[in-house]
Amino acid sequence: MKLMIGVADDSTSADAVAFGATLAATFGAHVSVVTVSATDDEYINDHVDPRWQKQRGDASSQVVDRIAESLESQYGLTAQTVVHHHRSLGSGLSEIAAELNADLVVVGSGPGGSIGRFAMGSTTNQLLHHCTTPLALVPSGYARHPAPRLGRVLVAFSAGPEGEVATAKGAELARAAGVPLRLLTLLIRHRMYGSDLGADAEGSVLTASLEMLRGHQDHALSLIDTTGLDVSNDILVGDSPLAAMSREDWAEDDLLVVASARGGILRRVFLGDTTYKILRAATVPTLVLPRQHD
Repeated sequence: MKLMIGVADDSTSADAVAFGATLAATFGAHVSVVTVSATDDEYINDHVDPRWQKQRGDASSQVVDRIAESLESQYGLTAQTVVHHHRSLGSGLSEIAAELNADLVVVGSGPGGSIGRFAMGSTTNQLLHHCTTPLALVPSGYARHPAPRLGRVLVAFSAGPEGEVATAKGAELARAAGVPLRLLTLLIRHRMYGSDLGADAEGSVLTASLEMLRGHQDHALSLIDTTGLDVSNDILVGDSPLAAMSREDWAEDDLLVVASARGGILRRVFLGDTTYKILRAATVPTLVLPRQHD
């Protein structure tokens, strides 16, 4: 596996580096530490002091060199360092990921993220819309208690081709890591307040929905080779994605896999409304797969 860790000169990079070390230990990955340095044409002022431009490039080199040294001293990992020049952080990271032929990109939370949650910053939004490489989002504070290795791979499953792709990727990762695979589907319950149907009818609808969703999960699992894998699946029921996800026993060594949607009218919600809410609610590192195009 070729693993790329996107970093900047701020505190959020520590979480990305810590989870990158977790993945490297799990998969024996080749690690590249990458930062993006703004290009000169970003600036309208033609009189920018060239000495300042050089200092900016030197500072970027110092950032990746320092992080590579910490990876070696703390985790015993040797990393390649790359400074990529681009006017946009997100687009620059997407570009270099393609050039390095990376299998996975890791980034930390945006500024202001609460501990245990991932905040969507501008760089993350650019990556989510443009990156063709699976993107691991690491919640704020992960570096405080990093897992030595992955302990479980979970898939946020939804019926259809995208869910099947996520299931296959989850199985691939679980097999490579030698850990259990678990499929989870969120069932958001819409209570029928004021309805004349009564609780029995609502219960019947819920039961039918559970049976249908388990059928979709079983079908997705039947499409892949699960020989030798420890596989489980469940339906998480709640009045919101956050409430549903809280019903799972999450662990610090979990990795959650989600699939992007095929598209959407609004760029912000191209992931799909539920998937977007899953990312906001997740308390473990989450791997977002690139969109599957028709």
